[in-house]
Amino acid sequence: LHSEDYIETVQGSKYSEDADFFGSPNISLAGKIIIEHDVVFRGDLAKIKVGKHCVIRSNCVIRPPSKKQKGTLSFFPMQIGSHSYIDTGTVLEAVKVGSFVHIGKNCIIGKRCIISDCCKIEDGTILPPDTVVAPFSCYAGVPGVLRD
Repeated sequence: LHSEDYIETVQGSKYSEDADFFGSPNISLAGKIIIEHDVVFRGDLAKIKVGKHCVIRSNCVIRPPSKKQKGTLSFFPMQIGSHSYIDTGTVLEAVKVGSFVHIGKNCIIGKRCIISDCCKIEDGTILPPDTVVAPFSCYAGVPGVLRD
């Protein structure tokens, strides 16, 4: 991290100047979070809540999940737990990401997925919509399946 490229908040969080926050009033970020360059938060669609001590690496898209209901597109709030790590190039549309979760590089987390606490999603994994990842599990592959 080059300190001149980041804005530090009172809570101790560091945000890249190149990160995009759409709908800022709907984005709730707890303290000591690191958000790298070219990360996009789509808070204009629905509320996004991120817990403490999270790292979101470069080129990620954090977008609330959606579902078409009776001809209209509805968006649902998104929650990311504390101590979670989202690696480079990931697209995240989950309803919930638990605490102590590691999501690898270039993953696509489908709409309305639920990732429980203490899970790992390997690099390049694509989780189909509505996938539920049990606590303490590891998923990998295309589509993402439980790995021993």
